[in-house]
Amino acid sequence: MRSQAKPKYAVFLLSMGCAVVFWLLFAGISTLVVDPYGIDGSPVFQNFNVRKPHSYRHRVEAKMARVRRLNVATLVLGNSRVDAGFDPKSLAWPRSLTPVFNLGIPNYKINSSIELVEGNNRLVETSNIFLGIDYLDFISSVNCELPPKVGVTEAAWWEAGIFIKTHFSLMAIVDSLRTIGAQRQPGSRHMTEDGFNPWDDIWESINLEGQAVIFEQKNRENLKSYVARNTYCSRNTDAPEWLAILRFLRKRALMGKKTFVFLHPYHADILASMSLTGHIDTFNQFKRSLAREISIITRETGATIPLWDFAAMYPPNISPAPKKGELGVASRWYWEAGHYRKSLGDKMLKRMLGALDSDLQFGDLLIAKNFEDVISRQTHLYDTYRTQHYDDVTRIERLKALVSH
Repeated sequence: MRSQAKPKYAVFLLSMGCAVVFWLLFAGISTLVVDPYGIDGSPVFQNFNVRKPHSYRHRVEAKMARVRRLNVATLVLGNSRVDAGFDPKSLAWPRSLTPVFNLGIPNYKINSSIELVEGNNRLVETSNIFLGIDYLDFISSVNCELPPKVGVTEAAWWEAGIFIKTHFSLMAIVDSLRTIGAQRQPGSRHMTEDGFNPWDDIWESINLEGQAVIFEQKNRENLKSYVARNTYCSRNTDAPEWLAILRFLRKRALMGKKTFVFLHPYHADILASMSLTGHIDTFNQFKRSLAREISIITRETGATIPLWDFAAMYPPNISPAPKKGELGVASRWYWEAGHYRKSLGDKMLKRMLGALDSDLQFGDLLIAKNFEDVISRQTHLYDTYRTQHYDDVTRIERLKALVSH
């Protein structure tokens, strides 16, 4: 009996081994050829794998793999607002600053994005970096303590796990097949080779439901978040966001590299929501602290670090919210209240770079000396908005009442 069982057992093991080898070869070759996440940099072919609709499943690895393949002159660093708002191929970029890479990573706080760059010396030494700062990274529903550090061993295991997931998993195979199928769907999600997300996929909702529905949904989510996140992580705390930003700016200044810092623009709906939930005072406190800390770095290093503020009731930000029932039409400047389009990103670039056709009514250069004057003018802009756009403010007040119950 035992002599008969051994061959069967051996045949079973051999069959399993062959199946594993076959799967590894099939999965590895398929994912390498299709390259569904854009991680391998495989050749792209029209109607086969140009669009990468599933890159955002592994957004960090997808963007870092892309930027490592390029020799860029400029990085735009930040979160999903950068991801959607800055097109590296835009004509607003002067030739001297190209090529450009968009390293905006959705759902990533600024300290995490900075740490990604700091882990690569070539990226740290990039000639020009535009650093997008989001006040919402500095408010929390808990405390502002530093998270535990990830050890070297844990990081190595994490990278190995990601490699397996992106090349040999069933999901990677499925995403490869879906990538091929999505090539004839211009409305599918996409991450370009230079890191930009054109938000093509939002048009299906705009056409079917209207942009007003998208605005209202995000406004509800934002109001709930602002009510819950009532702790401001000030400069007096050891908040990792503050430590990372100031460390990074000082390092870049000492290296003689140019860094532009900017505060993201928000649609009036968000600014009104922040005011109604008690965040405007802390927002101004945040701006004051950031301007002061940057002035200290510039004074000590002799570097120039411009800080641009686009988060106020400037003309593009008070553009009318979409009307209910209006299908197939999108706001000129915003996808929804928190994410601006590349048209507004271009406008920001021109302002920061001093282009001759820049809009002088959009954005303010914050320095310690002019800070109080700027805040006073921004407060006046908000008071004017409340008077002239009473219906819009009332609409946000009603939404706040709904989400508060």
